[in-house]
Amino acid sequence: MENRHSDVIQVVHDYMSDPETRWAIGERAVFARDADDETEITLDHAGGVIVTDRGAVRIALAGLVQLAPVEIATGQTWSQAALLCLREDDARMPRRTALTELGSDMMAARPEDRVGTLFDLGLGLAEADCCVRTADPSLYDLLQTKVGNNVADDTALMDAIKAARADYVTVSRLGRIEAFGGALCDRRPAPSLPTPVGYAACLAFVPPQQAAKPHSMTRPTALSVFCREYSPMRHMSA
Repeated sequence: MENRHSDVIQVVHDYMSDPETRWAIGERAVFARDADDETEITLDHAGGVIVTDRGAVRIALAGLVQLAPVEIATGQTWSQAALLCLREDDARMPRRTALTELGSDMMAARPEDRVGTLFDLGLGLAEADCCVRTADPSLYDLLQTKVGNNVADDTALMDAIKAARADYVTVSRLGRIEAFGGALCDRRPAPSLPTPVGYAACLAFVPPQQAAKPHSMTRPTALSVFCREYSPMRHMSA
């Protein structure tokens, strides 16, 4: 599955410019935007950042990243997706199981959010940290009292986070997705996709184009061009 970092970055940059492409970490942290959203896009050597008024995605691809193209067949519809992967050991996150204060969020997509404090909610996921960010003094004080505790079932705390309109931030080794004010960027979950053996998916994207059959697509996509050199995995869904 070896592919060149520069080729992967080029594909990612192509899809960052497409407003219909959806980005995901896992199945629930999904960033999507509309063509008429006010959007700021910054490209760099590792990927870049997309920011809207509802959320953001930061893409920071390590040199060892591998792009695994996937073909998805759902009923009569065919489409493509891509997994941005690392070896399982390299993809592993701390897997904290208690609320943990991480300090100021210096990697926040918007400069004004870097004064906020990031707390890992302690969900213990292998390839992602699920966090909340706040600059609200009252919520910060409440979160501090819960540090070291398992808060997965603490409904009172979750209600307080919602009431304060804190930001949700999901972080992996290859990027992050931010949902401002607790707003979901996309209420549709990302599709569950197969991962190459020995690798873990740290970020994924789903391009907009789909067709009844692969050869009926109206134009070649950056991902389909990439697939000419790197064979895609095929995933069939009911």
